[in-house]
Amino acid sequence: PRELAVVGFDDIADASYLRPALSSVRQPLDRVGAAVYGLLDELVADPGMPAEVRQVATEFTPRESCGCPHAGPAVSEPHTRALFDQVRYLQSTLNIQYELGIALLGRHTYDPRALDWLGSTPALAGCLGLWT
Repeated sequence: PRELAVVGFDDIADASYLRPALSSVRQPLDRVGAAVYGLLDELVADPGMPAEVRQVATEFTPRESCGCPHAGPAVSEPHTRALFDQVRYLQSTLNIQYELGIALLGRHTYDPRALDWLGSTPALAGCLGLWT
C-alpha cells in the first residue's frame, strides 16, 4: 500500500470519507456541459465545420491514496453545503426515477408508448427506450 498511488476521476462525495481517503480529479460538469452545448450550437449553425477538441480544466484533489498526508475530511460551511446539495440532487433524481417507474409500470387504459403518462411525473427531460 505504501508503494502504490490510487487516484479516482470524478471526485465523488464519498472520496474524502473513504479510508484511505481517495485522491481524485474533479471535473467541473457545469463547464463540461456548457462546452458541449456550445459545440452543438456551432455544429447546428455550421454542419460542415471541422472537428475540434474542446478542453475543460480539471482540478486535482490530493488525499491519502496518493501518499499525501491525511488532512481529514473538510468540515467548512461551504463544503458542507456542497455535500448537502449533492445529497438533495441525488434524492431528487431517485424520486423522479421512482415516480417514472411507477407511472410506466402502472395499469394503463392507453398505450404507454404514446408518452401521455409522462405529464403526471416530475420529469423535465430524459431518454426512454421501449422494446418488445
